[in-house]
Amino acid sequence: MPVQQTHTDAGYRFDDDTANTEQSVDEHAVVLRNYDLSEPHVIRAQIHDTGGECVFERTLRVGPLETMPIKVQVDSAAYTITAQLENGSTDTTECHIGSNIGETALIETGNGSISVTDRHI
Repeated sequence: MPVQQTHTDAGYRFDDDTANTEQSVDEHAVVLRNYDLSEPHVIRAQIHDTGGECVFERTLRVGPLETMPIKVQVDSAAYTITAQLENGSTDTTECHIGSNIGETALIETGNGSISVTDRHI
């Protein structure tokens, strides 16, 4: 499956979503949340399948106290999610991404750190 990429430039997003959409998740399967009161953050998110192939990659600016859902077009399954802040802080977790609200990867940042949580219920 080709990698989906987004590039940011002066706050604008340019999507290049070229993944196969058959039997795929087209929901807000990844949510970014910034808990900092005054600092925006640039977050790079990657999704790798069980074979290690990168199937999704985006770099986005998340404003202070902003929550940003991201639509992902991948098959419903377990993936390795890696998130990195502009300061180099990184976290990686295996998450089940699906079309149900409880099948979401949550990427949170605040105080210079980042975490990835599997919200599979």
